[in-house]
Amino acid sequence: MKPRTTLTKLFSALALAAVFSVCAATTAQAGPQPHLKTGMFGVARGQVARINAVHVGDPNIRPIEIEMLLLDATGAVVGRDMKTIAPGEAVFFDVAAGENRMELRAVVTKLGGPDTKLLTTVEVFDNDTGKNTIFIGDPGL
Repeated sequence: MKPRTTLTKLFSALALAAVFSVCAATTAQAGPQPHLKTGMFGVARGQVARINAVHVGDPNIRPIEIEMLLLDATGAVVGRDMKTIAPGEAVFFDVAAGENRMELRAVVTKLGGPDTKLLTTVEVFDNDTGKNTIFIGDPGL
């Protein structure tokens, strides 16, 4: 093979590899970053896991859209809800425990709307008495 042909093929292969690397890096960073990710917490029979969120942004801006997830230890979705929150409003999402104890973690992601302040908390409470047994505050406070 001629040296010029070999160099041309080598440069072509390197250019193609660079293009694929850029495309792969762009794809890996496509989704929005979660606002809140908790560690694991337990929910037993008769208890409810609740995610709370409040939009504390400027009252003159438009609402934001959020996704609230409760995942089990394997990462499977136990509960999911989408909410739109106007400035000054609060929302919540509940998942009641089944017959057996569940280990859960919460993930809240701001999906759309202006860059504004969102405060989130997670709690576990007794369904009959309303007594709170676990409270996880917003890490941004």
